[in-house]
Amino acid sequence: MATLHSRSGGVRRSRWRRVLVMTAVVAALAGSAWVAPGVIALSSLRDRPLAALFAGIDGRITSRAAAWRWWGGIEYRDVALVGRDGRPLVAIPRGVVDRGRAALLLDPTDLGPVRLVCAEALHEVRRGGSTLEDVLAPWLAALAQAPAPAVSFELEVVDAAVELVDLERDDAWRITDILAAGTVRSDATLAGWTVSGRARHSGTPIRDLAAAANRVASDGAGHSAGPAGAVPRLAGPGRLDRTTVAAGATATLARDGGWSVSSPDVAAADAPRSLAVAATRLPLGVSSVAATRFDARHLLDGLADLRLDITLPAAGPAAPAGGPRPPGVRPAAAGRVAGGVAGTQLAVLRADSLAEVVAVDRAEMPLDISIDGDRVGVRSLRVSSQLFQAEATGRIRLPTGGAWEWAELQIGEDFALAADVDLAAAARTLHGGLAVRPDVRVTQGQLHLTAAAHNDGHDRVLELRATSRDLAAVQGVVAEGGGRQERQLRWTEPFTAWLRGRRGAARGERLRIEEARIASSAVEVSAAGDAQAAVVQWTVDLAKLVGEAVEVLELDGLDVAGVARGRLDVDRAAADGDARARLSASLTDFVLARPGRPVWRDAELSIEAEGAGSLSENALLVDRGRGIVSAAGDALEVTLTGGAIVNLAPLFGGPARHPGAWLHAVPGGQPIAADVTVAGDMGRWQSRWAGVAGAGGAPPLGGSLKAAAALAADGDGWRITRAGGEVEKLKVQLDGRQIVEPRAMASAAGRWQPATGLVEISSAELLTATASLRTGGLTILPRPPAGGAVDALVDRVRGKVQWQADVGRLEGWLATP
Repeated sequence: MATLHSRSGGVRRSRWRRVLVMTAVVAALAGSAWVAPGVIALSSLRDRPLAALFAGIDGRITSRAAAWRWWGGIEYRDVALVGRDGRPLVAIPRGVVDRGRAALLLDPTDLGPVRLVCAEALHEVRRGGSTLEDVLAPWLAALAQAPAPAVSFELEVVDAAVELVDLERDDAWRITDILAAGTVRSDATLAGWTVSGRARHSGTPIRDLAAAANRVASDGAGHSAGPAGAVPRLAGPGRLDRTTVAAGATATLARDGGWSVSSPDVAAADAPRSLAVAATRLPLGVSSVAATRFDARHLLDGLADLRLDITLPAAGPAAPAGGPRPPGVRPAAAGRVAGGVAGTQLAVLRADSLAEVVAVDRAEMPLDISIDGDRVGVRSLRVSSQLFQAEATGRIRLPTGGAWEWAELQIGEDFALAADVDLAAAARTLHGGLAVRPDVRVTQGQLHLTAAAHNDGHDRVLELRATSRDLAAVQGVVAEGGGRQERQLRWTEPFTAWLRGRRGAARGERLRIEEARIASSAVEVSAAGDAQAAVVQWTVDLAKLVGEAVEVLELDGLDVAGVARGRLDVDRAAADGDARARLSASLTDFVLARPGRPVWRDAELSIEAEGAGSLSENALLVDRGRGIVSAAGDALEVTLTGGAIVNLAPLFGGPARHPGAWLHAVPGGQPIAADVTVAGDMGRWQSRWAGVAGAGGAPPLGGSLKAAAALAADGDGWRITRAGGEVEKLKVQLDGRQIVEPRAMASAAGRWQPATGLVEISSAELLTATASLRTGGLTILPRPPAGGAVDALVDRVRGKVQWQADVGRLEGWLATP
């Protein structure tokens, strides 16, 4: 028995030893696991999770210390985002994840509150990019290719600041007191968030992040600036609640430069969301940073006050613009913006030189509008400033397509718009004034604009109207003594313009213009028609028109008289969409006189033309055309074939230095070909050409002319394939001598470059009873610039010429009468 008890006791002792050993091993392993995070947090391995989170950045992310707790949360100290060049771009003194490692092991998709305290960022902006973009772009691109696992958390940013450095202008802006709180859902959307802060101009850029943060001590505009409560204190164990967030945003907003954007949470992800946007004396000069980044031509300056409630439309499919909603699709809520915008000391500046384009002391705009697809519903909209007053109500379509297509849509909406523009205020607010020309500035005047669409019985009506009155200007002139005087100019009733369009109630009815008219004491222009056919008619008293405009426009010395009448019919073929136009115009008792040029006089001049092509915004595409100008038995006819593009910019003040600038061939189309014929009295044609082109100094010509030419476009010039003509009873007055020939015949072929004035004649022949000239190659060089060599034709001619003359008859050319 003793032996049995001894054996059983030994077995129990052995078993207990094994249990104790196993317990010690488990305890050691558990202890190691328990203290391992703390040990790792003391080494450089603590940065591995940060590096994994931001894998792919063009830089690195480091920290000074960390605490990894099983219970009580995870904390990092002095986290820094460093660029490729080793400069810190973002510094976070303290970053906290409230959930500990144990909680994260149980549910790694919920991080709980994530808090960043006193973060500081240095963001340097250049044209087309910035420092933070350079670092984060590869990481963002990788996220777009392979989205990160779904993780939700509550983000809290307390007392952060951003230094915005404009490298282009060597200037800096500072965003301080940044407070942000919100929930990031697992689908990467935000819920119930608020962001607020302050913006101010900090001046000279500081390239070092620590120096930018220390700017606080010197200028009082940093984290600790302002009254108590401007930056909320952390409630309880370092948590922000909605009360402190709202209080902090309100306190920041009460200060100059303060701004706030917030969005409450919504029950469903596809429900409409709302935004509350507010700002107090927000400096708009910070737009210079965006102007540099996106290479904008202009930027804003001044101070703005905003109070806007914005409703964003719910996500989901929407109905096609102007069409029915698909079956089963729930209508999406329209977006809405309500509130007010006010600004003081407002200015639009050129981005390159910061020169003022326009400046306004104060402007206000209360508004309540909604946006649904391409429709803008205006419950109320008023704009008030010293420059103009405007008010609108109703629904307006956003411009789409051409003007006619937009009008077709707009006539179906009810709206009213009225605006009054004070031209005197515009002259004061525009940099350099409102100038008609360098020496003439507008000083007074009113411009009234109205637009409306409404019912008229069963029809729909669209009306536009513009009226100006009491225009006045001042012109600076040089006095006899060399000083400068100002002359007052007035144009009491310049013009009235209106348009009235109508669309019937029947299905398929389209917009048609009942009447469009521009009326003044000198001009009467009217138009009517629809998208397929239109008629434009005009009557212009040229003497009155020039008389009213001579003082305002650069028309000194110009004498024009006569009455111009005309009609233009335009038809568009439904099959190919090309337009066909017919022009009929006349000038009665026409006189054109300019200093130093012959006077052009015609009792009756008529123009008949027709053509086919298409019209775009800046150019006219002509497939074919034909025009005839006739007066007093003289006629000029031009026929154009092939695809020709006519540049319309010269009609609206654009450059057209030579014919090649406004007429050129369609790429890949048929070559342009032009046939020109002219007949009539050479003396009259010479005076007409000299009156238009200023070809003065040529010897007076006389005789009966018949000529024709065929031209073809050739690169930047014209190839003269055939040119010839004859003159009966030719007379030339030259230095007191008179050359008289019963008949003269000429023919030529060559090339002309309008851009340079170079003429290259491959062959030419001139035959008269007295002499004959022939050449197999002749070049007429361009006219030299002012101040160059003597501009004689013989000095600009290169080549070989053969001649033959009857000396006896030639004596009559040379002898004095």
